[in-house]
Amino acid sequence: MTSSKRSRDEFRERAYVAASRRTDRNIKARMESAIMASEMHKKRTGKRLRITEDIVTGDAPYEEEQK
Repeated sequence: MTSSKRSRDEFRERAYVAASRRTDRNIKARMESAIMASEMHKKRTGKRLRITEDIVTGDAPYEEEQK
């Protein structure tokens, strides 16, 4: 993976996380953004982010799922 590809994926993940935290968006849209952030994180690291409605609506950071 090239550094420009990695940077683009990191940027996309951060953008999805930011969109999932925007309180002016409905919960369905926020959850979809959080799920996309998790997919981008998995693509980059091999691990998904733990996503729940409570985490998305709260202040808790997104953490990697533990397997």
